[in-house]
Amino acid sequence: SQAVWDEDGVRDELQRQVANAYGSDEGVFIIDDTSDAKKGEWTAGIQRQYCGESGKIENCIVSVHLVYAHRDFRALLDGDLFLPESWNSVPADPKVQHKRSRAGIPEGIEHASKLEIARRQVERALKNGIPGRWVTADEGYGDKRPWRESMGDLGLRYVVEVSPSQTSG
Repeated sequence: SQAVWDEDGVRDELQRQVANAYGSDEGVFIIDDTSDAKKGEWTAGIQRQYCGESGKIENCIVSVHLVYAHRDFRALLDGDLFLPESWNSVPADPKVQHKRSRAGIPEGIEHASKLEIARRQVERALKNGIPGRWVTADEGYGDKRPWRESMGDLGLRYVVEVSPSQTSG
């Protein structure tokens, strides 16, 4: 756990290898977040929030993942911790700074919404040569029209879940 390695470089190389070996213009990007219930207060990103694992609000961590699928092939391309706003270092709060330091959160890493994280993941995959036509996600993403439109801006079509309360448009 103390080894220094280039996580971004490994991710990018994996994506390039997947693009070369399995990439297809008919590929599908699958976005999903997952959660893991945790006790205590020192795990990076922990906070009382909706935990899909238990289906209720409790202490947990959440991460956002990008999967690529084409025919029988599936690969996990990317994953990022969702860092709640309560973990932001600005304004400087000694307790938050201590938690960030103890959890190993680098300087400059701040809260981003799950929608922003997912978009960045898709952008990285496209930049690394992963071809695709479709993106799919649950209502946490599908309910947000600007996010759906941003997928269109990337040249992707989408099939997403939406809440029954959503209206057309």
